[in-house]
Amino acid sequence: KKFFAEMALECRENPITEKRIERQIVIAFGKELAFVSLPAEPFVELGIAIRKESRYPMTVLAALGMGEVGYVGLPNNYGNGGYETSPSRGLADRTVGDAMIQGALELLK
Repeated sequence: KKFFAEMALECRENPITEKRIERQIVIAFGKELAFVSLPAEPFVELGIAIRKESRYPMTVLAALGMGEVGYVGLPNNYGNGGYETSPSRGLADRTVGDAMIQGALELLK
């Protein structure tokens, strides 16, 4: 808990101010197959959510494509400890997982 608290304070006191650009892309083949590239190491729940709403019967996710923001989960995965979701100045926060799902679904339309 002490480490988690120290990391959270470091993030608050030394925010990153430069802008990073990470991209998501979708490549579709006909009406059956689509590849979704995520610039992260997504928790399995992201893939499940994307596949569930995709109009392509075969939707394949590619991790660490077009950038890298570390591990990405859903909001309820954060704040419980563990190295994947520890506060970090350079990695994704609790809002990124939902944003990646929505972005992928927009691109899959």
